[in-house]
Amino acid sequence: MYSIVATPTVVYVGGAFTLVNLLTARNRIAAFPPTSNTPQAWNPNANGTVRTIALSGTDVFFGGDFNMVSATARNHIALVNASGVLQSWSRELNGDVFCLAVANNTLYAGGDFTLVDGLGRQRLAAFGVPSSGLPTVTDWSPATESTVLCIAAQGGARFAGGVFQRGGGLSRRNIVAFDPPPVCPPHGHHKRTMRFTHWSVQAQGLSSPVASQPARRHQPYGPCGDDPVSGDALPWSVALDTIHVTDLAVKGDTLFVCGAFRSIGGQTREHLAALSITSAAALPWNVPLGAADEPMDILLDNDTLFVCGHITSIGGQPRKRVGSIKVSTATVLTLAVDFVNAGSAWQLAKAGGRLFISGLNDDLGFPVNANLVLDAITGAAAPYSISGYQCVTAHEDRFYVADQGHVVCDARTGIALASRFVPDFFALDTIRHATGIHSLWVTTSVPQTRLYTCMHPCNTIRVMLDGPFLNGAMENPCAMQRYFRLSSPYTALAVHSGNGGGEVAPANIHTLSLDGSAGTEVVDWVLVEYRDPLDPANIVSSLSGLLLRNGTIRTSNWEQLPSFSPNPNGSYYVAVRHRNHLGVMTAQPVDFSRSPFIDFSLPATPVYGNNARKTSSGVGTLWCGDVNFDGTIKYTGSTNDRDPLLVRIGGSVPTNTANGYHNEDVNMDGLVKYTGSTQRPGSDPGEHWRKCPDQYQSGSVAVT
Repeated sequence: MYSIVATPTVVYVGGAFTLVNLLTARNRIAAFPPTSNTPQAWNPNANGTVRTIALSGTDVFFGGDFNMVSATARNHIALVNASGVLQSWSRELNGDVFCLAVANNTLYAGGDFTLVDGLGRQRLAAFGVPSSGLPTVTDWSPATESTVLCIAAQGGARFAGGVFQRGGGLSRRNIVAFDPPPVCPPHGHHKRTMRFTHWSVQAQGLSSPVASQPARRHQPYGPCGDDPVSGDALPWSVALDTIHVTDLAVKGDTLFVCGAFRSIGGQTREHLAALSITSAAALPWNVPLGAADEPMDILLDNDTLFVCGHITSIGGQPRKRVGSIKVSTATVLTLAVDFVNAGSAWQLAKAGGRLFISGLNDDLGFPVNANLVLDAITGAAAPYSISGYQCVTAHEDRFYVADQGHVVCDARTGIALASRFVPDFFALDTIRHATGIHSLWVTTSVPQTRLYTCMHPCNTIRVMLDGPFLNGAMENPCAMQRYFRLSSPYTALAVHSGNGGGEVAPANIHTLSLDGSAGTEVVDWVLVEYRDPLDPANIVSSLSGLLLRNGTIRTSNWEQLPSFSPNPNGSYYVAVRHRNHLGVMTAQPVDFSRSPFIDFSLPATPVYGNNARKTSSGVGTLWCGDVNFDGTIKYTGSTNDRDPLLVRIGGSVPTNTANGYHNEDVNMDGLVKYTGSTQRPGSDPGEHWRKCPDQYQSGSVAVT
């Protein structure tokens, strides 16, 4: 039994049972009189465990692991009346519900779900009870990074407990408190952003007078303050000469403001100003933009203020669309980008020393380049680009882009780490905040104007094989010649654990790439292993994955790598093995709940053992030559790696060759060759093994 709720007239119980008193059939939920153990006729009949029950008047909400109630579809949550009759109220949750609480006509739920009616809700959600007049699914959407097991409502606070380490984007170990959702006053339309300070909210956009305090604001309308809990207007306000304020940034007691204004607080300020949060007065800080400029976004990073939009100059110095300012001295920095067309840029984000700019367009509003990735100091282009997205934000070492859904990318390499397609979602406005690894705050132009959405935990692994490695990437002639096998070679080797094995790639793997364009980018199959955090020799689970030319690994059907059972949010050692290269493993267990990016190609990434990778052109690559897949590289002696190659080419003539998909093809060009004029370092011939250091012949770095 998991839950019990009592009233003066009835006691409700929920659990995994199918019988009560060993005689009466009751599937997972039942009701008893408070003075008897004889079950009432009340019988909703759930097909899975009921873990929680909550009452709203005479109605009964319950949640759990089920997907059917009274032979009717109900995913993890249901409502029945006092007679046990299933009500029409129905919500779609994609994970188990462990706890429920009712307060102020609102039903609060916690569990393992990440979607509610298609909306992102990271393990916590709130619903208006039927006939309350509240939204069926409210905007209340705080987040925890792991399971919520209990929830309580008291006064103005909502408390949640569970097994999480973070709540609401902050470090909160197993318990966290949240406010109910703020009720914002009617400031008008097109509110782009809300930025929180320690005591108030500065709202921005096209403002109109607040009905409850009409004397406080007058034309023209400027920034104003709202209480972050009650939503009530505060007496803080600043007058300016236009209604158009586009963005805000806070540093200590200073509020930076940008927009179409040319004066603010009675002081001349060309489109950019600094205000005192305490007094609402315009500060002496003054870096003017061009007279006709219109900034769209500002980004404060330590002592640097980045600005973008329809910009021609900053502080009297020419700047096209983007520039930066040293805040403490009010001096313009060297960041400059030579755009071909002078238009506008929509949004800025910064991560990993790079500046991400989205929504670029020309003077007529047509896209020039959907996004730019620049060095945040010099403005030099990064070695990768992103395109096709309308907006961008960043958090720690990752950046997030959105259009019809969201993509999470590594800031250093630009590699996509996670993605989610959201039907009918088009981010015409902007992503505004990333509070954690899986969490985004998004504003859009569709009726669901605020969407708090989350990414499922997933893992991204990058590894480079030395055999096919050349000029910073891996070649794939074996796949291009269609020698690459559709079925994983590791299934026949019987090396899988858990549910791994039997993977088969799609038939078009030789002709299409990950993005659907013509040409294959697959190099080979690799074996991915997740190992016990206390004993790395114990392989918990494994799969055969597709290794792409850029080093990333995908599942056999192109998906991102999943988090494996038994605990998808646990910590594991991660190992990658290959049929003719030595394996590699993380030096320590990796926390899967943070959707890790494990980049074995980065030499700075700690790995298990000594000299477990070689370095080629500044890239960490796996040692090639383990032809017999035994975790050692040997040129002579028992179980050496040379003899299988000689056998493959015929054994007697060393210049013979053999075509096809063979383990002896160390450089993976589709041709097994022991000697000859076309060899290159890392290719098939015997010189490779003779040049290997002694420690590799002994297998001290092998992952087996």
